Amino acid sequence: MDNGEEPAQPRPPRTFYPGELQGLGRTTAPGDWAVGLVEVTMNATQCDGVIAVCLSPLGVGMSRPMMDSMPDDAAFQAFACSVLEPLLPGNAPLKKLPRMVQISSMPASMQLHFTRCMKSLSVKVEFLPELPAIVAFEKLMQQATEAGERGEFDEAGIEDSAEALINQPGMSIERIRAFAEAAAAFDSMEPWQLSEEEVLWKIEPACEEPGMKYCTVMGLAEEQYGLAFLPSEEAHQAMYCEPPDPERLLSQLDTPLWAVHLDEPEDLHSEDLALWDDDEEFPLSNSGFFPNPVGVSMEPAAEGGESSMKLHRPTGSTLSFMEGLLRVFADATRKHFARGKIEATVPTFDGPRTFILTAMPRVQKAVIDSKLSAKGKKGKGKKSAKPAPRPAQAASVLSLKVTLNGSKPPIWRRLLVRDDATLPELHDAIQLAFGWMDSHLHEFTIGEQVFSALPEEGFAVDSMFGGESGEDENGVLLRELKLKAKSKFKYLYDFGDGWEHEILVEKDLTPEAALEESRKMEVKLAASKKSSHPLAVCVAGARSGPLEDCGGIFGWENLCAIMADPKHPEYEERKEWAQGYATNALGELDFDPERFKLKPINEVLQTRLKV
Repeated sequence: MDNGEEPAQPRPPRTFYPGELQGLGRTTAPGDWAVGLVEVTMNATQCDGVIAVCLSPLGVGMSRPMMDSMPDDAAFQAFACSVLEPLLPGNAPLKKLPRMVQISSMPASMQLHFTRCMKSLSVKVEFLPELPAIVAFEKLMQQATEAGERGEFDEAGIEDSAEALINQPGMSIERIRAFAEAAAAFDSMEPWQLSEEEVLWKIEPACEEPGMKYCTVMGLAEEQYGLAFLPSEEAHQAMYCEPPDPERLLSQLDTPLWAVHLDEPEDLHSEDLALWDDDEEFPLSNSGFFPNPVGVSMEPAAEGGESSMKLHRPTGSTLSFMEGLLRVFADATRKHFARGKIEATVPTFDGPRTFILTAMPRVQKAVIDSKLSAKGKKGKGKKSAKPAPRPAQAASVLSLKVTLNGSKPPIWRRLLVRDDATLPELHDAIQLAFGWMDSHLHEFTIGEQVFSALPEEGFAVDSMFGGESGEDENGVLLRELKLKAKSKFKYLYDFGDGWEHEILVEKDLTPEAALEESRKMEVKLAASKKSSHPLAVCVAGARSGPLEDCGGIFGWENLCAIMADPKHPEYEERKEWAQGYATNALGELDFDPERFKLKPINEVLQTRLKV
């Protein structure tokens, strides 16, 4: 209704300063960061001219639009906006820096200013004359403007092509209300904050719907929040192909891809949205998003036509399955994600339901490329070479004593690691054995050599303190390092807190001797590992690993002292902080610095590390 007031205009980006980005951590999310200039013509928002944009998997940032010339700091303003105050609706501030950013053509003075700012933040810069992501974004802006001018946007909601949820078999208002309550709890607890990497979980027992054998929490990339379901590990791996090809993936599946999206009102089926209008008891998440359970499949092309996507809605029993998993993740903690195992019984509309979720090994790009090439019947280019198979038996097994420097009494683990394990696999073994969450950078120092994890593109990674990066650790086998008995090397995790581990090579064992030592320590090996040594086994240790982000070894000792004294003035504050890192299955504080148990460590080692 026209009340005589001027229509509200979008809030322009504020001015950012390099000092605001100093000291921020590094994001481990995959994907490129691109900065460039685009021309825009958006009369509806009075944003005509040229803007600098920063595109990343985690948000979008823009500078102020300029009609004539642009200030030298425009590219930096777009980058800082993407990190601190992303402009897309629903995006929370990332407040983390990439390891490297690509920039396209821009005035020399602007490029020089941007490069200097990135150098002060230890972010590498690569210049390319043209960036496909920037070109595609500019084209998308133009198409959106043209479509808006023609009035082509559908105001009825994009999901109205599928039937309303209430019309599905076995559905009722009460069942949908129970699902909505679970979704509200899920959104309130923000489980996507519990891990710095996407985790694929195997669901047991599986749903009767064949496309829901695995699941993963969406929200790490801050583009779409919710819970995604997949029929197989291969389907999950295919989502990481470059460039992304969802239509190809859907065409290869014989089941829809299901998800529970937390959507804006305009993305819901109009009849679904009406449930919240007609029934005041329907819960809504704190963020104002609406839960939207939907499946997508690819319909074969008719003769002479093109294939098209089809939307599906869940049945009543499938919706309650979704409800249960939303409740499981609403109660999950960082420890669950770090250990890779969740066992929980939760209430659902159909009664109590028990779930056992097991984290799958991390996606390896070489394996992904290999599987995609094998599946693609009409794929272009050569097939990726399959990774060399690892022999069933290692030539030898190293006994490594890993001690956290500065810890008193010492926090340590004795690991038996195959000599054909790679440095990234040793990194994973240490992370799991100490209970770290792999949410920071790391490096190995072996003699004069320094090894670290580099991005897939092969660009170097500077530490946040401006140090030179080391050699790429990928593919480096322990046996190639010629480690001798009684020799030592270092493993540094989290360049901010500075968790330095000393690794002592105690002895070089035959596989038979290593198996005997594992059995002697009553380590239960998986059936497939009884004749060949696992990639890594923990046979001894002492004390619990410290909590992440507590301020290094001195911060950990201070935290332990405070937690041991309920009368300490900081006790309640620190207890609340620790609750996010050290909780049991009931969500209760479970803080015991002296505890050490072999069984859970080896369960997660054998689950997450595969030979």
